[in-house]
Amino acid sequence: MLDFYIDIAILPNAEMSNTIIMNSIFSKLHFALVSYRGNDIGVSFPKFDKTLGEILRLHGSKLSLLNLMSLSWLDNYKDYVEVSEIAAVPLTVQFRCVQRVQVKSNIERLMRRSIKKGWITLEKANENLTNINDKVSKLPFLNIQSSSTDQKYKLFIKHSCFLDNFQAGEFSTYGLSSISTIPWF
Repeated sequence: MLDFYIDIAILPNAEMSNTIIMNSIFSKLHFALVSYRGNDIGVSFPKFDKTLGEILRLHGSKLSLLNLMSLSWLDNYKDYVEVSEIAAVPLTVQFRCVQRVQVKSNIERLMRRSIKKGWITLEKANENLTNINDKVSKLPFLNIQSSSTDQKYKLFIKHSCFLDNFQAGEFSTYGLSSISTIPWF
């Protein structure tokens, strides 16, 4: 059960934007969650709007949060963030899923891949390109760099509609889930 939480608030900084700091701490969180090897910690962004905001909230049991924070993954960010103590979730909350949404936004890249795989011909790909516009997502996102491939990609985040009941499930190594809910307050 996700009875406890920690808020990681980005401090005002004249040298770096909040977005850059959020991207960086989220990448560090991802690596920490991989090392932690658990699937019981979820994340949310309580101040999200067009961007994800300045607060990253971690949700979990008290023991899970203590174990994650013992990995010292935020040590290099003491000048950039303020980390709250572990606190109990309020008694009256709603629930929602915070999940990754994969957007296939680069049609040219997809067409090149389809040609390479032999799924379509070059002529058909050129015809398709003239008939299709790139999908554009208005969801807030994080810029992440893969540790295995070094490629940069956007991790689009969707906060689902509100629910009245907790839905149990597992979280990914990003702390996201399309099934399991986090308390929203």
